[in-house]
Amino acid sequence: MKVLFSDDSIKNHSAKNYENVNLDNYDFIIAMDKQVFDYLSRKYPNTNIQNWDIADPYGKDINAYCETANEIMRNCLKFNLEFC
Repeated sequence: MKVLFSDDSIKNHSAKNYENVNLDNYDFIIAMDKQVFDYLSRKYPNTNIQNWDIADPYGKDINAYCETANEIMRNCLKFNLEFC
């Protein structure tokens, strides 16, 4: 399984434009919201795309960021149990 980001590289992470990445090279793609999921599903119909539908905490307080991080972690654990 190819990983776009590892623990070491996440510290320097910045948003990437998904239109400039060939998603056919990945086993799984996880969309954080329905709009991105719908777009990617149309553009890459034969790709395994998951929709986690996680609210963006941008502009909210630290508690919103912590809750979002916890939600992502819960989804990662479920994903790991299901696919790995």
